[in-house]
Amino acid sequence: MKFYLSLVICVLFMACGNDPSKHHLALNEPLGFDSVFEANSSKLKITSQADPSGQKQLILYFFSSMCDGCEAMAPILSQINAEQKNAIVYGIMTDSMGFDKDLALLAFKKINFTTTSAPKSAKYFSQIIGGVAGTPTIVVFDANGNKQKTFIGVIEKEKILSELTKNHKL
Repeated sequence: MKFYLSLVICVLFMACGNDPSKHHLALNEPLGFDSVFEANSSKLKITSQADPSGQKQLILYFFSSMCDGCEAMAPILSQINAEQKNAIVYGIMTDSMGFDKDLALLAFKKINFTTTSAPKSAKYFSQIIGGVAGTPTIVVFDANGNKQKTFIGVIEKEKILSELTKNHKL
């Protein structure tokens, strides 16, 4: 009997570990956001208060607190997030200084897009894209969750908009 009980418990734990959905705490969105990554198809979907259906193109923005290039990209991505109805930006802070300091940094830099600084979330998203070689790193996904383009370093707003336009189904 103990053997069967142990077997059932083991199977339950194994099944729980295969759940592709994750919840992420956000600095500036009270309910956080959820992601689903399908490893077999490499598709990423994120749902949040800003995009409850998860049907928009995604821009993952990996940044760090003391990065000059990141400071230059933050207002550009805030503009894109405010202007583009078919896309949404999610910030991934890779060097959390603690919740209060991270939140103050977002306010200081006027970042208006949903951002997480949770180390587990930063590692999770970094693994999904194959690693972050440096910051800023911007990764564009189409509305189906397929990774389309990775930009490393400071880039022009027009390059990001061009990638969004190329992937947007009119």
